[in-house]
Amino acid sequence: MTEQIKILGLSKQGKKYKVETSKKDYLFTEDTILKFLVYKDKSFSEAEFAEILKYDAESNLFNKTLNYLSYQSRSTKEVRDYLLKYAEEEVAEAIIGRLTSLGYLNDELFVQNAFEHAVRNFKGPRYLEEKLKSKGISVALIKDIKSRFNEGLEKELVLNYLAKVKDKQKDKPVKKQKVLLSQKLLRAGFGYEVISECLRKTEFKDESEATLQKVIPRLEEKYAALEPYQKRERIIGRLLQAGYSYAEILTHLNREE
Repeated sequence: MTEQIKILGLSKQGKKYKVETSKKDYLFTEDTILKFLVYKDKSFSEAEFAEILKYDAESNLFNKTLNYLSYQSRSTKEVRDYLLKYAEEEVAEAIIGRLTSLGYLNDELFVQNAFEHAVRNFKGPRYLEEKLKSKGISVALIKDIKSRFNEGLEKELVLNYLAKVKDKQKDKPVKKQKVLLSQKLLRAGFGYEVISECLRKTEFKDESEATLQKVIPRLEEKYAALEPYQKRERIIGRLLQAGYSYAEILTHLNREE
């Protein structure tokens, strides 16, 4: 005769229920309690109880995954990779199916959100494409969203970004300002040609001469121990790296001397 497992007691414990049985005690989710109608004095066969345990494990993992999704939007691949750390593929796919049907997983919506985030934060098409690839988004979805990131939008974002930040480096020569901004925009995923065109269209403030007048005495002091020729060469080198023209540097150095 198959051994029966009897429910001896049932009590709420935090967000779960403590279930005392004739075999041992368990903690079940409310979902498990309701689905299998677990209550005091009810008995289950070992096979039935094994099904309850299996379902509860999946229910726990489902809730754990919901918590994982609560922090930020995730792609299907991200969730699958997460689930496979805790469960077999069959269980993982079942939970993914359930999350998808409930609307918690939607790669099309994930892509749309990623696109809007990129636009809000002045990120270019290469940034968006690389991010979506890393999240396991399909080639078709990436191609579709990239078609919305046309050259007109790319230029608009770059020009808006330049208008917002261009005066923050006004103490540097315009050449240096453009180099720094170009590097930043390239890292943000914009195309070189678009960046170059937008930089040409942007007017920059240049307050670098006042900065140069302050920097030269500090460099003179820093390299004071060197021979005059070496000191002069070292100062020129540092100022060329800072974006000043050779002629401008010589003019100020000769003025100092």
